[in-house]
Amino acid sequence: MKRFVFILAIILSIITFTSCSKKDDDSSIKTELIGVWKEYGNRLTKTSHIELKADGTGAQWVENLGMVDKDSKINFVWSSTENEIIIIIEERGSETIKYMFRNGKLYLSTDENTIVYIKE
Repeated sequence: MKRFVFILAIILSIITFTSCSKKDDDSSIKTELIGVWKEYGNRLTKTSHIELKADGTGAQWVENLGMVDKDSKINFVWSSTENEIIIIIEERGSETIKYMFRNGKLYLSTDENTIVYIKE
């Protein structure tokens, strides 16, 4: 019986330790993503923007020659894992996008392409 209690105590300690570590990792990843991101590159006319809020909501829009194209604004709900952002758009469903940080830039990748963003 003592052996069973000892093993149970070890298992509970491991579960508690890993679940706390996972929460810390998730919050630090999410914190890095939160903010307004502007497409990086040589865009002369249209520039894409993404806003990821701490409450799990966000928006994407396009700026055309410095003016916000109000018709292009799309609101969504989002969450993240260690290397993916899951975006849910009410009318369109969900999409999973891989992300990576490198040299202060956010790289968002789908099967078709990769877009680089910088924080505003």
